[in-house]
Amino acid sequence: MPIGSGRKKGTEWQEVSEVPNVINKVTCDHCTEVISAKIERIRVHFQKCLKRKENVSSPDTKNISRLVIPVTSMAGCSTTSDESHNSISRDEENLTLDVPLAASTPAKGFKRQKTLSSFVITTTTLEKDQIDIQLAKFFYSANISFNTVENKQFTSFCTALRPGYTPPNRKKLGGELLDLVHDEICENIKQEIIESSNTVTLIQDGWSSIQNDPIIAHSIFNGIKPYILSIKDAGSAKKTSEFCTELLKEEIHKVNITYNLQVSSF
Repeated sequence: MPIGSGRKKGTEWQEVSEVPNVINKVTCDHCTEVISAKIERIRVHFQKCLKRKENVSSPDTKNISRLVIPVTSMAGCSTTSDESHNSISRDEENLTLDVPLAASTPAKGFKRQKTLSSFVITTTTLEKDQIDIQLAKFFYSANISFNTVENKQFTSFCTALRPGYTPPNRKKLGGELLDLVHDEICENIKQEIIESSNTVTLIQDGWSSIQNDPIIAHSIFNGIKPYILSIKDAGSAKKTSEFCTELLKEEIHKVNITYNLQVSSF
């Protein structure tokens, strides 16, 4: 493969650092939290990282120009100013003022040239990622076919709402975005279960699908609402008491490891 070809790494890798002597772990450059070295986990963390949002939304104060204003007489006057952005200092007959470049007043008769961004609606990478997540949650919650996202009328609808945004294709909707939303939901469920109770009840249920396939599902109840743990196709196995008991033991072990909780009854 020629040099420079292949899939480019996401820009998110520029905002994390490797953990010394630890494999498959990185730290967030904004909040120093340790994250799994997977692009999906890093993006999920960035969605919640408050420090990163503050850094992204903070104004740029690096571009400062220095204006020197001649002063004819400063006798008997004292200038003391401790502004957060503008500072004034007196040096004999000159007054020095530090102001941002954007705040400087153009010369009389000068017309500032408009930039291209004033004629189009742009969408940053961060904004596109956030919109993609919300669009994906809508598709999953409404059980809509992933092919619909490539429908021309739907694409035109998104363009009318925000001309600078292009919706994801069906492969991204059923792959990368699905993993991100799944991880986010699992993490939210985990936090709700851990914070609500120290003991949970494990529930096992079974039914047949439309195709008459035997289905066995497990969920846990924390005293407030149930949460689905797993849904399995029993296949050709008979749903005997021994078979169902083995599945229960696996789910009990999963609850102990994942949520660090003890099952009270089932």
